Amino acid sequence: MAYIVNIPDDSGYTRDDFVAALQGKQDKLYSGQNIKTVGGKSVLGSGNLDFSGQGGGQEYTYDLTDYEIGLKNGVLQKLAQLNPQGKYMTFGVISDTHTCPTKAEIDSLGDNEMQSVCQEIIDAGIEFRGEGVDDAPSAVSFLKNNWPQTVPTYNGKTCEPNVQLLGSIAHDFGFDAVFCAGDLGAGGSSDMLYDCNTYSMWLVGKMFKKYISVPMFFTDGNHDRWYDISNHSKDTQRCRGCVEWIKWLSSLNTTGRANFPATDNVRYSDGNGNFYPSNTYSVDFPDKKVRVIVRSEYEKQEYVGNASNTGDGPFFKYLNECLTLANPNDADNWTLMSVSHYKHSRTDSYLECFLNGTAHSTGSGSDNFTFTAPNNGNRGKCVVGEIYGHVHPTIVAPTFTGGKLKDTSLLNAGQFIKANLATQRNGSDYYCFSVFVLDDDNFNLHEIKVGYQYNTDSSAYDETNGIFTFPLRHN
Repeated sequence: MAYIVNIPDDSGYTRDDFVAALQGKQDKLYSGQNIKTVGGKSVLGSGNLDFSGQGGGQEYTYDLTDYEIGLKNGVLQKLAQLNPQGKYMTFGVISDTHTCPTKAEIDSLGDNEMQSVCQEIIDAGIEFRGEGVDDAPSAVSFLKNNWPQTVPTYNGKTCEPNVQLLGSIAHDFGFDAVFCAGDLGAGGSSDMLYDCNTYSMWLVGKMFKKYISVPMFFTDGNHDRWYDISNHSKDTQRCRGCVEWIKWLSSLNTTGRANFPATDNVRYSDGNGNFYPSNTYSVDFPDKKVRVIVRSEYEKQEYVGNASNTGDGPFFKYLNECLTLANPNDADNWTLMSVSHYKHSRTDSYLECFLNGTAHSTGSGSDNFTFTAPNNGNRGKCVVGEIYGHVHPTIVAPTFTGGKLKDTSLLNAGQFIKANLATQRNGSDYYCFSVFVLDDDNFNLHEIKVGYQYNTDSSAYDETNGIFTFPLRHN
């Protein structure tokens, strides 16, 4: 017997006809269940969802001064001009954050508060190197007893307003990423004990996680590795080496995005047969067809395999492995760029290998390796020179190869003195990070430098209304 489904005019049709009529119809929509929310807001119903910039969604709730809001709005206006459809990769780079609490600030903290932070560090597998320090209470005791009275240049300074402002801009426009080009803390062989700098660096990492809502990626600086790095021969000696720094990257970087070269004969060993990935890695942005190599300046100083190697060999092997894409035949659609703490004189030759699809021949000195052409010899679309920190200039001009960008440096972002934050946050000299738009249609890199600006005397690039435009090498 067939079931009859009645309709208002008392006519009807069979159940099978009714079921057939429902095929392909959409289920009832429930926000956050079978239809995604956008920025935490339901898209159901009539009307418009009002988002500012490209990012939108969750409101950026951290307080900015009126001056900082003015800086932010100025940057957002320029970004809207440079990237109105959100087509191009837009990213921030900040370097040399050098945040260092004073002894008085450390002494004023409660033991429970410090123990919580120290436990996070221990849980991440990062070692405290003070004698007898193997638990959070011991770490707190050691820190309070050994924190230096002064740390020249950086004592009592903080990068927090810079990170906060960058985070607000990145959120509101919807950046693809933020990169930190090293020197989180203020460690040095005579300036700050290892454990004290470990604690400071961890606080900076927490600061980034608090304010930066877009993907973020880090590399190491000389202050993170300690000044005496040139004498390192093994990870197990002296201060923070590659085996230790990989633990930091696991904590600091956005999860699941970094691609680490893993070839056994070039990975790092702790001397006990345990291998660890390189500290140089790549990050892909498939929708923008951009690969960023986040390059460690200090790979070359480490222990490799079963033999001490303090030359550049491992560094170049890692860098070379970052040149080959998952689909080598698609190389002509991809742009390659590098972020590091400090530029290396030979990095540019590897970028050229990607661009031209050519092999790397044996170089001079420690660059004594020959590599086959990346991507099966397929040429890349475009390369961006190295973006780096370290040098802390007030005015600096980028350098060029054949009239096209080779490298450009960033400024020290750890300018604020905590005791004077209220007045300093109303002056542009204390803000120093860069916002970039990579226009790979017209092969230009646009930079908006927040706070400081470049010297505008160079004829190699154009500066209009605070936007610096650098021509790029391309095919």
